[in-house]
Amino acid sequence: MAVTALTDRTYYDGTYKSAMGECTIPSTAFDKWSINASNLVRMYTYGNIDETIEISEGVQMCVCELAEHLYSCNQRDSESDSSVASEKDGTWSASYKDRKTVEQEDSMKSVSVVRTWLANTGLLYCGV
Repeated sequence: MAVTALTDRTYYDGTYKSAMGECTIPSTAFDKWSINASNLVRMYTYGNIDETIEISEGVQMCVCELAEHLYSCNQRDSESDSSVASEKDGTWSASYKDRKTVEQEDSMKSVSVVRTWLANTGLLYCGV
């Protein structure tokens, strides 16, 4: 079984960019991040997305925004190994969040993106 994304670069560059403004994921990296985002969406929706029919616009927008979030987290992490929690200007000082806190915040943001796009679709229902 091939791993596939729930959206493609054409949708990202067209519809998503028109609605949201800017696309930050480079063309060469989009497939990786859209597959990662699609797998998270599949997990959060408990497999409720019927992939045998056309994927809804809400799901595709969710995957695009989640891919953007995952990509930006990766970029941040590759530039530094921690995030600034606070700074002070006079006799400069900075404090940093620990890695676990940053990962929890990233995870909460991922859940928030999925809920924002899919809360009213019935796809997040885990019951019988």
